[in-house]
Amino acid sequence: MASLSLPRVLQLKKNSLDAEREQFEKFQFAQYDSLTHFEISISKRARSIWTKNDPPEAGAP
Repeated sequence: MASLSLPRVLQLKKNSLDAEREQFEKFQFAQYDSLTHFEISISKRARSIWTKNDPPEAGAP
């Protein structure tokens, strides 16, 4: 039965952890990106509501 050397085992573990970290970072970015888009759409909606409900400026016809 062939056995892996310690450096090889450590390299496999490092590669596995690197892949896991990369997936986690992608997930975090996707969550941040979707939250940012959500905040932008809420801000736009709030602005449109405020604009519709603003009283006319003084001197406006």
